[in-house]
Amino acid sequence: MIVVLLDIHMPVMDGMETLKAIRASDEGRNLPVIALTADVMFGSVVEYQKAGFNDCVAKPIDWNVLVDAIGQVYAMSGRAEGAGVQ
Repeated sequence: MIVVLLDIHMPVMDGMETLKAIRASDEGRNLPVIALTADVMFGSVVEYQKAGFNDCVAKPIDWNVLVDAIGQVYAMSGRAEGAGVQ
C-alpha cells in the first residue's frame, strides 16, 4: 500500500494545494494522505480533515505516532486484514 506523507508548509505549492492536485487525479482520489505540520491547533486540524487529509501528524515527528497514523490509515483502507504495514 502507498501512503503519502505531505508537509503542509512547502515552498511554491503548499500541502493544501498539493492535496487538491492529488485528489483531482483518478489515481489520487482514494490515495491515503497524511499531513505533516507544526500547525496542529484544533482549527487547523479540522481544516486539514475537511480538505481531504486522512490524518495529521505533528512536527517534530514522534516516530511512534507516525507509525500509528500509518497503521490507522492502512486499517481504514479496508486492506489491512492479513497484511502488515510496509
